Amino acid sequence: MEESYIKGRNISFLMLWVLYFSIFFSMSQIAVTMENIEATVPGTTSFGIGLISATNAFLNIIGSLVFGYYQEKIIEKYSRKKILIITYSLMIMAFFCGALSIHYAMLYMCIVIASIGTGAFGPVAFSMINDFFPAKERGSKGGLMSVGLLLGSGFGIGAGALFGNTGAFGWRITWMIGPIGGVIWLILYKLKGIDPERGRAEVGFEDFEGAINYDYKLTLSNVAELFKKKYLIAFFIFQLFNSFSAATMGTWGIRYLTEFRIGEEVIATFFTICVGLFALPGSFLGGYLGDRFYRKGKLNMRIVIAMSGMIIGTICNMTFYLLPLTIPYSILIIVIMACSAMFFANLHVGNGFAMISEVCVPELRSSAHALNGLFVNLGNVIGNLIFSSIITADRSLMAFAIGLVYTVTLLGSLLWIVPYFQYPKDAESCDELMSERRKEIESKKVI
Repeated sequence: MEESYIKGRNISFLMLWVLYFSIFFSMSQIAVTMENIEATVPGTTSFGIGLISATNAFLNIIGSLVFGYYQEKIIEKYSRKKILIITYSLMIMAFFCGALSIHYAMLYMCIVIASIGTGAFGPVAFSMINDFFPAKERGSKGGLMSVGLLLGSGFGIGAGALFGNTGAFGWRITWMIGPIGGVIWLILYKLKGIDPERGRAEVGFEDFEGAINYDYKLTLSNVAELFKKKYLIAFFIFQLFNSFSAATMGTWGIRYLTEFRIGEEVIATFFTICVGLFALPGSFLGGYLGDRFYRKGKLNMRIVIAMSGMIIGTICNMTFYLLPLTIPYSILIIVIMACSAMFFANLHVGNGFAMISEVCVPELRSSAHALNGLFVNLGNVIGNLIFSSIITADRSLMAFAIGLVYTVTLLGSLLWIVPYFQYPKDAESCDELMSERRKEIESKKVI
């Protein structure tokens, strides 16, 4: 690859990372500023806040699916960089206006518009990263994007908890921080970022000279092929079960710690943020190790890393939340389990991202990432509904509800057994298809 292209892709990845950070910094503040929003925005109720959360999840699903498929149609005329700039600008403006809401209807509509932009970001940005970097680097890049998500969420929760509930304008000020930062980095991305050349990073096109002029047609029948890949089906169902606990405890974890463990919400929030820091090395290290084994031809090690990490992490999480405080050294054990859970449960993230790109041809990857987002959000909605239904009936059953969602996740972790046998076959088949496309392009050159 040309040196200028490599420099441009690295700058673009950094910009995409910061924009991803900014999204979760902004969106994570909704949950921790609920009480102040309800008190200061006329017409807002607890039901209304719940409706915002449900609508956000639903529109993220719709936006992800629509842009996962139609971006392939749109990029025939417009670059993915332009699509991302437009949709991200929509999110920034909507969230900024949401901070200025004078009544509930305005707040609700702003979140609706913002959700469309955030739903578009995943399939567009992740398909760009797949096209920027070769398979041997995608695990670590996926892990780094997860680090951006975790850091953004952590800083957003921290800012919302510390300043979002101070006075009538506290939440409004903290809500504006993310969009303002997003504008700055979006301008830098527009000036310095580039659009990836599709196919250039594929194994089949190594050392290929000249433009890769291939007609990447996408139809609904092509997308339907994704459901014939056993690896992808198993992975999507795992994501559904994983979100039962991950997303649900993201909503209820601090509240549980406040009511049943720590007693003070500020301390519970601070503890959650500190423990969450251990997810950062887990996210990066898992993908990095997967990439190293991939270079050695040991593709199945991505599965071993992901599956073992999820099983250990889930067991540690169950111990962290459910271990009785009456047991000797329980506080020390709980802290160790909490940190270990965050580390191990995130080893799968980068490897899952990489494996999607390794079993799908370039034009199908955005749809695959969109479907991944669909199952994650479905798990979020179903998990939260089950959890909230149980504790609404009896608040004292919160520990039982936690045990239930983590048991579902633990069973879902066993689904990685399917990719262990199927993933190498699907990856090899995809490489062969890309090699055939290269031969097709070269044959046209000769003619």
